[in-house]
Amino acid sequence: RFARISTEICASTYPTISLVYLMYNHLMDHAEKIMKDEKSSKFLVAAAKMA
Repeated sequence: RFARISTEICASTYPTISLVYLMYNHLMDHAEKIMKDEKSSKFLVAAAKMA
């Protein structure tokens, strides 16, 4: 999910701010879920915290 959305943002020729804003919020929600999930790899948690 994260890779698909980030690729879509970068692949768009002229992304609109409203589209990017929604996708960014979705990515941040995903990062927060990873940080809260006790089963997540410590490397994923560290990367999510840096986001």
